Amino acid sequence: MKSRINECGHTMLEIISILGFLGAFSAGIVHVISTMYDKYKVSRVSQQIEEIRKSISNRYMAAGSFVGLTISGLIQDGAVPADMVAGDNELRHAFMGDVSVRGYFNRYTVTFSNLPLEACVELAMIDWTMGDSSDLINL
Repeated sequence: MKSRINECGHTMLEIISILGFLGAFSAGIVHVISTMYDKYKVSRVSQQIEEIRKSISNRYMAAGSFVGLTISGLIQDGAVPADMVAGDNELRHAFMGDVSVRGYFNRYTVTFSNLPLEACVELAMIDWTMGDSSDLINL
């Protein structure tokens, strides 16, 4: 007489397929979160640019000249977002690249260096009102 042993369990193939599915699912989740975080950083850079633009325009427009515009002066005046300040005379944007500001007689420039290509494309598509109708020359 043969005895029947009830074998309940998973085969190695089933376990490997489950682990493969979990791995693929995890990779997808990581990709989605990474993409959302990059979009957040692009949005934050856009906000930082707008905050700097407004602060500079409000502080220097009445004087009629942007010649005295310095990063250290903007930091001392509290005219830049706190998350950008990296030192007494240094600003960094959300992607951790350097930010420089330069004033001229009736215009100024704001330069964000080391931005990823995707961030540059996103920022270039925003209407920043530059040119003759604005005090911001280029970005």
